[in-house]
Amino acid sequence: MRFREFVKINIGKCLDYDKAYAGQCVDLFRYYCKEVLGLPAQPRPVDGAAAFFENYVNDAVLQENFTLIKNAPEAIPRYGDVIVWDRKRGKGYGHVSVFIHGDVNGFTSFDQNWPTLSKCTETEHDYVNVIGWLRPKNQKGVTGV
Repeated sequence: MRFREFVKINIGKCLDYDKAYAGQCVDLFRYYCKEVLGLPAQPRPVDGAAAFFENYVNDAVLQENFTLIKNAPEAIPRYGDVIVWDRKRGKGYGHVSVFIHGDVNGFTSFDQNWPTLSKCTETEHDYVNVIGWLRPKNQKGVTGV
């Protein structure tokens, strides 16, 4: 499935991949990995979205399927990149979403649980507390805007 189709069919829904804690941002990420990127395995369990970035070097699935990119003042994510916030957001857990479009000043991404326990939405953000992003190595499901 293409990312644009994934957004279209899931907007306004609550995705609960692990059937725990209702719809969380990590659930959206896991569905993205499965349905858009077609990953045969999921990244390791985490204690919050920020851990996808923090534990990248210890997670073979992340290393094999994503390139880790640190946030910088002039850096701009690409369509389909997975944005990761640090633990200053999300009550100490961080946050994760999928980039749709933007520039150095702000961006729109596909989110769940922003604000708390919300359904899937296209949400505008700034880069405050964004630690970086994970760029899918296989762009097949991402391309075709």
